[in-house]
Amino acid sequence: KGGLIKAYLSEVDHSYNVSFLEESEFLGTAGALKLYDNMANNPIFISNCDILIKENYLDILNYHNQQKNDLTLVAAMVHFKVPYGVCKIKDGGELLEISEKPEYDNLVNTGMYILNPSAIDLIPENKFFHITHLMEKIKKNNGKVGVFAVSEKSWVDVGQWKEYQKFINDLNN
Repeated sequence: KGGLIKAYLSEVDHSYNVSFLEESEFLGTAGALKLYDNMANNPIFISNCDILIKENYLDILNYHNQQKNDLTLVAAMVHFKVPYGVCKIKDGGELLEISEKPEYDNLVNTGMYILNPSAIDLIPENKFFHITHLMEKIKKNNGKVGVFAVSEKSWVDVGQWKEYQKFINDLNN
């Protein structure tokens, strides 16, 4: 949706400069960051285009800096309720136990990150590279990957049709 974003930003009145980098082939979230190499002196906010984080970004940046992270992943606490009994079995199909409609809380990746520019050096050039590959490489090189947790209500994934409809409905109410 690069064209849509460019069109929007060219028509909006803003007091900042916007530059666009375009990959000639899909390189993944981290692979495309290599195009940004040597262009930044400060931590970079990275966000998937189909998510919204309703949080104070300065708080996230302060956390990133205070923790001395090379990369900070913004994660949301999500509550899952399985509407069925969940079976735990052993080999041969014998039931060990059943949990009736269990509930779980998990921190999930929201698709927003803060990255120190020096970490871009770890990204291979012109190669598909997931952000998770970059996290692994940072950790392998004794770097630090931190997690900033936000509430489930602070994160919207509008790339999911049901979530998009809910978001539009919330905007209209």
